[in-house]
Amino acid sequence: MTKQSPPKRGEIWHLDFGPKKTEEYAGKHYAVCLAEKSSKRRVVMFCPLTSKTYNDGSFKILLAGNYINEKDSYALIYQIKSLDWVARKGNFEGTKVKYHDLHYILETLADYVGFKLN
Repeated sequence: MTKQSPPKRGEIWHLDFGPKKTEEYAGKHYAVCLAEKSSKRRVVMFCPLTSKTYNDGSFKILLAGNYINEKDSYALIYQIKSLDWVARKGNFEGTKVKYHDLHYILETLADYVGFKLN
């Protein structure tokens, strides 16, 4: 197995989100790396992606790119987690989200938590 480079912002990784408590996201899922620079960090912030279209009232946004099996992709803003990408057996999937999708995720996250982006 080749050694992977640390995640970079915008890359799509496949990670094990682990066991869940109540409504948390769990199991193996695709996620976008949100960390600007993670070269020396093992714990990095990820935003999970899903292709499910259920309407459960959760805070998710539809992305322009079809990142998961050529289906519509949703970023689950309310499920963002900091994860140890090595311990969670993270694998870089070889793709990155488009710039405007990444910006949309970060902008929506800022609104969600009450920050203002310049």
